[in-house]
Amino acid sequence: MSFKRFDPEDFLISAESIVGGVFTGGQNSINIFNTSSIQTGGTSGQYYWSVFQTSSTLPEAEVQFNVAYGNAEGSGSVPYDANIAGKSPTSTIFGQWQNIVLGDEDSSFEFGGVTPVIKELHALTFERARFKGGLFPGTLNLFLSSSNNLLKLTDNSKDVNNDTFNEAGRVYQLVSGSNGAAFDSSNSEQIAAGMTKSGSYGLFLP
Repeated sequence: MSFKRFDPEDFLISAESIVGGVFTGGQNSINIFNTSSIQTGGTSGQYYWSVFQTSSTLPEAEVQFNVAYGNAEGSGSVPYDANIAGKSPTSTIFGQWQNIVLGDEDSSFEFGGVTPVIKELHALTFERARFKGGLFPGTLNLFLSSSNNLLKLTDNSKDVNNDTFNEAGRVYQLVSGSNGAAFDSSNSEQIAAGMTKSGSYGLFLP
C-alpha cells in the first residue's frame, strides 16, 4: 500500500466544493497512453497494466489509471500451484471485485438488469491520489477503438431518477453514450437505451 502526503489544497476551512481533472496537471482528459514494457513483459503483464501519460521511463511519468483482468476460472495467468486448477492471479482479481462490488464471492454480477453468467471482467481504476472524495457522475467518457470500430461509453447518471447503491457505494451502468446520458437506441427488441441484449457494458463506481 502506498500513501500520498496531503497537499495544501487538501485542507479546507469551508464547505466549498473543489473539483478538478483526474489526470496529471488537473487535465480532464487523456489521449496518449503509455505502458511500461518491463511490466507488460513480466508475469503481472498477463493480468495487470499501469497506464502513464508519457513514456514510463521519463522523470515526469505518472500512473494515470490501471487496468486489471479477472477470470473466475483462473484463465489468463499462470496458476499459483500447477496441481490446483483454477487458482491464479486472475481468479483472485475476479474474487476481489466480487467482494468490493457485491460483498461476497458467491454473488453474481448484474449488468443493466441482466444476469448472464459472467466469468471474466476488466477493471479500470483511476490512480487514487488523483482524486479526492470521488469521481463526478456524468463526466466519464471512455472511447474504445478496434480497427474501424469506435465504442463511446459513459455512465447513465443523467438517465436515472434515483441512485442505486451497493457495497461500493453509488453505482451506475456503463452504457453507449456521452456525458452521463445514453445514446437513443430505439429498437423493436425492447433493449434499454445504450445497452445490449446482455445488458450494460459494466458498472461505474464513482
